[in-house]
Amino acid sequence: EGFDPDLFEQQVKRYVAHSIRDGEAPRGLGREVTSEIFEQGDNSHEAGARAALADFRYEGWDFGDLPEWDFSDY
Repeated sequence: EGFDPDLFEQQVKRYVAHSIRDGEAPRGLGREVTSEIFEQGDNSHEAGARAALADFRYEGWDFGDLPEWDFSDY
C-alpha cells in the first residue's frame, strides 16, 4: 500500500500518449518525458515523482493539474 512507481510510470505514459494522440503535444514530447522523468528523475518515492512532473516543461507543454493524480496502490 502506498506509492507505486510502476503505476506512476503507467499513468504518465498514458497521459503523454493521449496528448500526442489528441494533437496537443509538441513533437519529441515522448522522448523528452522518458529522458527527464524516467531516466533522470527520482521516482522511487511520491515526493520525487510529483516534483519531476511539476518541474517538467517542454515547448510550453506541462502535466497540468497534479493534485488530482493518484499513484497509490491500494
